[in-house]
Amino acid sequence: MLKSSSHINLISFFLLILFLCITFIIFAVSIIFDLWWIGLIFSLLFIFVVCPPFFFTFYVLNENSISIRCGYYKLVIPLEKIISVRQKDCSKIAPSLDNKRIEIVYLNNKNEAKTTYISPNCFNDFLTKFADSVLECVKKKEEQEENKNSKIKISLTKENKQKVKD
Repeated sequence: MLKSSSHINLISFFLLILFLCITFIIFAVSIIFDLWWIGLIFSLLFIFVVCPPFFFTFYVLNENSISIRCGYYKLVIPLEKIISVRQKDCSKIAPSLDNKRIEIVYLNNKNEAKTTYISPNCFNDFLTKFADSVLECVKKKEEQEENKNSKIKISLTKENKQKVKD
C-alpha cells in the first residue's frame, strides 16, 4: 500500500490564502455592522467547502485498486479497469492541486471510458509504482484467462476422446 497526499502548487496556495483573507474581511465587516450571522455563514462555508480539498486530498494505491479522496469526494478505481496511465500537464478541474498530473483513463461500472487526474507529492515515485501495479494486474488477469482457456481445451479434448470411444 502506497499513500500520498496531493502536491499543492503556488497558485493553489495563494488561492487558499486569498479565500482566507476575503472570509476574514467579510467576517470583520459583518461584526462591525452587527450582522454577525453573515460572517458566520461565510466562515462556515470557507471551513466546510473551500478548505477540505486543500487539506484532505489523498491517493492510496493498494494491490487491487487506487483510492482517490479529495475533500468529500471519494473514488475507488480497480486496477483491472484502468486503460491507461500517463503523465500530463493540464489545468482541468480534477481532484488534484497541481498542473503536473497523472492522467488515469478507466472503465466505470457501465463500461464507459472515464478520465481523472491526480497530482501526488512524490510524483515520479508514485507514477512508477502505479504503472508497475497496473501492469502486474494486467499480467495476472491474462494468466487467469489463459488458465481458464487451457481448462476449457482440456475438457473439450476429454469430451472428444469419449465421443471417439463411443
